[in-house]
Amino acid sequence: MSEIVTLRDGTQQTSENSFTVINGENGAGKSAILRIISDAALGLDASRSKVFASAIGIDQVGSVSRTIAISGTHNDRFPLNSGVEFRLNSNQFDLMHFYYYGPKQSGNYTSVSKASNTIAHSLLSDEQSSGFPSKQLTALLEFLGFEPEVRIVVQTGIRIKRREEFEYLLALERHLRSVQAESSMPSKIPQSFEFSISQASLLSERGAFRNLLGSRYSGAELSVDLRAERTIQVFDGPLFSILQQASSISLPQTLANFISLGLLTSKIVLFRKSTRNEVRLEDLSSGEWQLLYTLMNLSINISPDGLILIDEPENSLHPHWQTEYVSLVRKLISHVRGCHVIIATHSPLIAASIMPSDGNLIRLMRNHLSGQLYAHMEETAYGWLPSDVLQERFDLDSARPPELTRAINTALRLLKLSSEPTDNLRQAAEEIRKLKRYLPAHDPLLPAADAIIDIAFPDEGGPRDKPHRGE
Repeated sequence: MSEIVTLRDGTQQTSENSFTVINGENGAGKSAILRIISDAALGLDASRSKVFASAIGIDQVGSVSRTIAISGTHNDRFPLNSGVEFRLNSNQFDLMHFYYYGPKQSGNYTSVSKASNTIAHSLLSDEQSSGFPSKQLTALLEFLGFEPEVRIVVQTGIRIKRREEFEYLLALERHLRSVQAESSMPSKIPQSFEFSISQASLLSERGAFRNLLGSRYSGAELSVDLRAERTIQVFDGPLFSILQQASSISLPQTLANFISLGLLTSKIVLFRKSTRNEVRLEDLSSGEWQLLYTLMNLSINISPDGLILIDEPENSLHPHWQTEYVSLVRKLISHVRGCHVIIATHSPLIAASIMPSDGNLIRLMRNHLSGQLYAHMEETAYGWLPSDVLQERFDLDSARPPELTRAINTALRLLKLSSEPTDNLRQAAEEIRKLKRYLPAHDPLLPAADAIIDIAFPDEGGPRDKPHRGE
């Protein structure tokens, strides 16, 4: 039996970027479906998610300019690539317009160093297809409590310090041309990158640059001010002087290319809005790190008609930030049009943030016995209480702890049969007596719990002597 589900309803009046939220129980295949959609958008014939790929077909309407994958979980199914780095083992996939921002990279965890290099590369590159989103990035930094300014400390990289730089760069240039010749897809590698390889090869034979590569160079600083348009202030240093004298392209783009080559690495410094205290990337909380790393790169690198796939963004986010998440994404891509954002989530707060003008919800269900996958399009739950979203959109009968729910349901089922204080009713009421003390004093379940206890223990008059939480 086949089923057709439209992720983006063409008859629905939507805003200029649309959203689809997919929810479903663990094992329903949400992450796998994101991978299948990603592979289809990239024109890949086979998907790694073989369990579901054979049963799911993707019909794509229109073209996708680029695919950006964001993950809040280490167990996402997104394909791996080398990020902003180009290496001797990079392949055709590393050239495709696919961008991954999440907790893993090249099979390993995304380290602070990798995240810093990715952010620095995005901020410094001149290759944005839709202009630089200063307004959007300012909103993100202010949301996180930072000034709209990013300090980048550039240092010599470590990738080739143990090799002969000249030979390595020649090999890298040959490898890039070979991979480009084999690929039939448009490349995300900027035209200036190949020039930077040749430039680096020449510089590697000069004494001043070789001395920097071979030393423990403390680094040079530059500041990216986002208050109006992107303004980059460069502080004097020997590295910048050498690069500016040797290059015909802009210094920021040269630095971005040299980061991709592994010749340079970077550190990111932010400034607290209230105190101007410096905060390094490694000092951020997990939630701050996740929002800064993923959404800053998203806003800079998204292009019109892009596809944005987001897997479990609620991880590490306080409920307040979960309620703000969709609004943040909406704001950070507001400078482009025609994008489709697909979010797989377990969070009712995120599901309740999708406006009717944004798009729709998809409920995903899988019969684990037959393997049949079911999907149902639903109206949005914008503005609903979390308890209503859990019940109506996540099929959760109650958001209360299962022990209390079972005891209440057992007692009610017994009372339907008889109002006599049987042993089974007393056992259920005893459990309710033990658990109800943790409920807040205003909880609407308390009168029902007290009534059950009164019926089960008529001679005691109910355990009213035990205070509830909040009394």
